Amino acid sequence: MQPNNRLRATIGLLGSLLTASVFGCAPAIPIHSGQFLNNKQISNIQPGKSTKADILSSLGAPLAIAAKDEILTIQAPTILPERLTPIIKGKYYNIASDTFFELFSGNHSLMGHHRIYYYYSAWSKKYAWFLLLVLYEVGRTDIDELWVLINEKTEVVEDYFFKAAS
Repeated sequence: MQPNNRLRATIGLLGSLLTASVFGCAPAIPIHSGQFLNNKQISNIQPGKSTKADILSSLGAPLAIAAKDEILTIQAPTILPERLTPIIKGKYYNIASDTFFELFSGNHSLMGHHRIYYYYSAWSKKYAWFLLLVLYEVGRTDIDELWVLINEKTEVVEDYFFKAAS
């Protein structure tokens, strides 16, 4: 190969590598855990009118049902971490149910027949950029949470609290 052709091939190869390394971006497949929650489902919840059956048919089975003075075992969301590490599968952890009841204690006289149905929806997304042959990853997990206060005697929703992902 002549020196002129070698120089062109080398410049072409280096140019291709530089372009790929600077502009390369690879999104990971998003991971969802928990229940699917959307604004329409949340806006359909009407305290004093919605029933336990309405909640179950709209949202499905809750991830946890809390009664006063219990310890609940709840699964944490599955997430894609920011760095070069594997997926973090949702581990189980224990939580006192009274922390759920504190959300409603200011406005309600809570009794033994009250239950809180707990839902969450977690979406984890991740992108990787190739910058000058260095891999840089960015990830984000958004979690929506919903707590629904249900009177088990009347099977009526008394209140709910929704925390949207920030």
